[in-house]
Amino acid sequence: QINEDSCGYAQTRFGHLCVLCDGMGGHYGGQEASRRAITTIFEQIDQAAPTATPAQALKYAIEVAARRVYELGGPPDNKVRPGSTVVAMLVHDDGLDVAHVGDSRAYVIRSGQIYPLTRDHSMVQAMIDAGFITEEQGIGHPDANKITRALGMKPEVDVELRPEPMELFAGDILL
Repeated sequence: QINEDSCGYAQTRFGHLCVLCDGMGGHYGGQEASRRAITTIFEQIDQAAPTATPAQALKYAIEVAARRVYELGGPPDNKVRPGSTVVAMLVHDDGLDVAHVGDSRAYVIRSGQIYPLTRDHSMVQAMIDAGFITEEQGIGHPDANKITRALGMKPEVDVELRPEPMELFAGDILL
């Protein structure tokens, strides 16, 4: 009934930043969680230390966003917390940095082929990685909506960041 997603784009001193946050469906405040995450990420990128690399600034911004979304949930013993996933791309002179938490995905379309840049932080992906089920069995799995990481579930979050900026080529399409 309510779109709990938020997205944003800005040209920053680090480069072009695109962010998508998906508020946790069914959780109170998912819309506010995704909005707070987006606002915080852009704010923190603007305030990043002058010595920070693009990747460091992006990772830190998402970590701060996780703490601010966590604060929306009230006291630590509150069992129903608002949350959000996030996927962010930062295009700069050295390439592309991608960071994410949850199951919002990033892809590159190159030479007519689509390549995933992220792997879901989900129960189903963990079962696939462990060899319990195949990718085909994961499609439509009953646990498909259960994620293992999100902004707001805990005060701290493990942000997954590409280890090195990815080289981009003419004609690449980022999704």
